[in-house]
Order: sequence, then C-alpha cells, then structure tokens
Amino acid sequence: MPSPVNTIGKAERQSELIATLEREVAELRRQLAVVSARSADRLMVAEPEELDPLSSEARYRALIELSPQVVWMTDADGANTYCNRYWYEFSGHTMEQTAGWG
Repeated sequence: MPSPVNTIGKAERQSELIATLEREVAELRRQLAVVSARSADRLMVAEPEELDPLSSEARYRALIELSPQVVWMTDADGANTYCNRYWYEFSGHTMEQTAGWG
C-alpha cells in the first residue's frame, strides 16, 4: 500500500507539471498573437492558376492520396466508392476486396 507521503509527493509533482505545461501554453499563445498581429495587415491574393478548378481539384486529390490518414467515400446506401492509398496499405485489402460492401 503506498504511503501517504508518496501519494502527496506524486500529486505535487503532477501539479507542478500541469503548471509548467499551462505556462508553456500561455507563452505559445502569446507568441501566436504577436505573429498574427504582424501578419493581419497582409492581404493574401490567390494566383490565377490557384483559381483554376482543375488545378484546385488536382491539389485536393494529391492531398487526399498523400494523407497518412484513411480517407474513404460511400454512396447514399453506404457502399464504398473510394478509398485512398493509405487504406490499402493499412488494411492489406485490394481494390476488389474493398469495392462496394467489401
């Protein structure tokens, strides 16, 4: 059975750790506020090629395919219509095994 002294010491260390983390978070928020204030006056303008729907779709598809997260789509009935590359690497299934209700 742990002694009360050890339990109190552990609780104090946890409180100190939490206080340290809270101070670090406060400092990071302060730094973010400074950076945000500096960049707030800058207007971000999209380049003409960024406005092109085909270019936008290509960037979106690249993002989905390169994402280290499983991304999938289903139709209204819930059957699989799309899974990204990571799903196949993660699951070990083929496209045929995953298609539809697979």
